[in-house]
Amino acid sequence: MTTRSQILNFETFGNHFKRTPLLIAHGLFGSRKNWRSIAKKLSEIGTRVIVVDMRNHGNSFWENTSSYEDMATDLHEIANQFGGQINILGHSMGGKAAMALALMFPKTIVNLVVVDIAPVKYQHDHANYISAMESLDLSSVKSRREVDSRLSEKIPEKEVRALLIQSLEIDS
Repeated sequence: MTTRSQILNFETFGNHFKRTPLLIAHGLFGSRKNWRSIAKKLSEIGTRVIVVDMRNHGNSFWENTSSYEDMATDLHEIANQFGGQINILGHSMGGKAAMALALMFPKTIVNLVVVDIAPVKYQHDHANYISAMESLDLSSVKSRREVDSRLSEKIPEKEVRALLIQSLEIDS
């Protein structure tokens, strides 16, 4: 297998090298920041934790493709950076990617935890959410509240808007 030129953006917590590290993969529209507080707590009890920005999320690279196989290969590359074997916790989309990793590279995973997703095909229509986000001109916004207000015109559900803007970074 050839090494790829791009690797996921990641952050580590703890320096406990005697245990297998825990890799945490976030869900759709999330980022590594969603898991920082949990990663910090786990590192305090003796676990080295790696949190990643999945492809096309956060500060990781952006590609035209984002299949679960692509994401599993990305996670495998991270595992290789930390000795080749990991425990993995995948949330939602990250859980699907973790399951794909287990199927594609079974020797990489010591333990697998999947949260808030099942190994079945889901029917999602995220096109409306993506269209609403793409229609925003973020260069003129000053706060999350303003982004929330603008999104409310196209996305009436407050909880959905909160999820979509949770990882938004506004340059001041």
